[in-house]
Amino acid sequence: MTNETKETKEETLVEMKKRVKELEQELEEEKKKTDLIIKRDEGYLVWTKNPAYDGMTAGLTFTDGMAFVRSDRKFPGYGNGSSEYFVNYLKNDFGYDFQFFTKDDMDELQKRLTYRARERKEIEAKIGTQSEMLEKLLQTHQL
Repeated sequence: MTNETKETKEETLVEMKKRVKELEQELEEEKKKTDLIIKRDEGYLVWTKNPAYDGMTAGLTFTDGMAFVRSDRKFPGYGNGSSEYFVNYLKNDFGYDFQFFTKDDMDELQKRLTYRARERKEIEAKIGTQSEMLEKLLQTHQL
């Protein structure tokens, strides 16, 4: 293996580590935004099958594969624009699940959020382990 190849692999690994850190920072920022969105109000908890999903679907931001849709929120362009129509759209078109929570159910909602965050941590731990294995493999082959 040439020095150039070793250097290229090292540069790639450094770039990947840098990108992971950037993504982790973006994730923290999105979590803060989501925490502000979830208010003590009635609405729908919508969740994906993937607890590690952080992204946007149909304009709705998901963190830990979950989003909270207040019952009074309007979604122009989706049927009658009601939150109920919108969460059914997410269920039918994307396979997401949802449950309605009243103001009295907020403790149960918080338990769900905590449980899902724990699920995500477990997935991240597995991914981290796989990343470490890849790094060791790359280092091993850099004779």
